[in-house]
Amino acid sequence: MATGQAAGVCAALTVRHGHGPRGLPYRLVQRELLRQGARLRLGQAEGT
Repeated sequence: MATGQAAGVCAALTVRHGHGPRGLPYRLVQRELLRQGARLRLGQAEGT
């Protein structure tokens, strides 16, 4: 379910902000997932 939620958030933000999928800042995705109540392990995308 978490992967589906993240994929949906990415798709919606891509359309909303007019970026291609690779041009979407990951912090924007993290912020929206946190707003929706998702539990994340922050710092993983940065390799820490």
